[in-house]
Amino acid sequence: MRAVKKWLSTSLLLACTVLASSASAQESRVAKQAMRCTAFFLVLSDSAMVQNFADAFIKELADKGVTISDADMQQRRELVLQESRNAYPSNQAAVVEEAVFCGAWSEGYRLQGDKPTYIPIIPKIIPQTVRENYAGLASTAFAKWLSSKPAADK
Repeated sequence: MRAVKKWLSTSLLLACTVLASSASAQESRVAKQAMRCTAFFLVLSDSAMVQNFADAFIKELADKGVTISDADMQQRRELVLQESRNAYPSNQAAVVEEAVFCGAWSEGYRLQGDKPTYIPIIPKIIPQTVRENYAGLASTAFAKWLSSKPAADK
């Protein structure tokens, strides 16, 4: 059973790598991270931030002349969620840290109010209060999210 799970995880990682490599040549750092943050904010249950980061992803691709379908976006988001689901049990700190990073980046959207007009700068420094806030939110949200998934999905 473990061998099958390991094979499935390896296959999924390979599939992610192939999918990501074909699109990544055209994706900026902002686009790549925005896609990852859409997934993290799904777990954090913040639909406004999911939409903000999805819009940022789409805009970054559009600036390069690339379009993406809703189905492709959903598939990409699911790959990030699967990666996080697999990584969390053995590397909780890294998953929480990425959620903290996304949370810090989202603060730039929050400062703009309900209708953001620009993509905020990716943060280089995360204030301690923001770090503590999102680390707590992420730890709670990921634990709840993982416990709500059927055993076959874990």
